[in-house]
Amino acid sequence: MVLIALLLYVFNRLLSILFNRLGRIPIARKNKKLFAFRIISILILLYLIINGFPSFTTLPQEYTAIITGAVSTAIAFVSSGVFSNFIAGVLIWIVDPFDIGDVVKIGGHKGIIKSITLTKVVIETMDRIIVEISNSDVASSIVLNYTIKLSSRKK
Repeated sequence: MVLIALLLYVFNRLLSILFNRLGRIPIARKNKKLFAFRIISILILLYLIINGFPSFTTLPQEYTAIITGAVSTAIAFVSSGVFSNFIAGVLIWIVDPFDIGDVVKIGGHKGIIKSITLTKVVIETMDRIIVEISNSDVASSIVLNYTIKLSSRKK
């Protein structure tokens, strides 16, 4: 189980390095592909965690119910912030209100989008200050995109 998690992490890192070295693919497309692969990796790990404990079949059903209930409650409390950022990241990925390089104003911070990840959006302000905003904060605030995309406008 740990070996599979390590392999997925290494593959994510290698994919990131490969995409950073390729100059022909636009940054926004690279970011979306990496984001999609990371979501798939997390889903694979969750599936393997849930189905990866065959020793539960040898325990009595009462103990199995107690253990899984306690563990799932603990995981829910610990990861509630992470999952809210993750779901907000998926929402941002689907709605696509901005791309890397756009000039935006999010929650009082005005600047250029530098990166969009599973859990945060990184903005460089006009004063060259790097601001990291969690995806749940981005999803719950008003986003003003000042960038005009001429390719999407009709002539």
